Amino acid sequence: MNDGWIGLLDETALESALDEEMLSAYLEKGIEGVVPLVPSRITPGASYFEPPPFWDRISREFRILVCTQDEKFADVRAQLAAAVDAAKKPATQIIAALIAGAIGAEIGVFWGPIIGVVGVLLLVLLRLGKEAFCAGGGS
Repeated sequence: MNDGWIGLLDETALESALDEEMLSAYLEKGIEGVVPLVPSRITPGASYFEPPPFWDRISREFRILVCTQDEKFADVRAQLAAAVDAAKKPATQIIAALIAGAIGAEIGVFWGPIIGVVGVLLLVLLRLGKEAFCAGGGS
């Protein structure tokens, strides 16, 4: 699996790309702090009796992309590999946008509201390492 794109990520760039509320929630409580923020990012102003499972769907698709060779993300993996070949330097924003776009298309939401969630998942991936991230059952 060509996952050289992970080496192009810059942790500081990821942290600075997150808005203050999401970054604070992640730094204080980890993933558990971010999960409640996800529905309001995707559907601002909406209220739910029970929040939709956006986090579950986004993290599941992210794990499929990063940890498997599932064909549904073959084109994204090819684009990430091309980013590695073209960039040869940190390309955090390009990588986050590609992944958010692919996952957004898969779950039926625009990429903009979920890019912060993807940013948090990328931070977790960087901090844990790919093997540990993929070995864990959930995000």
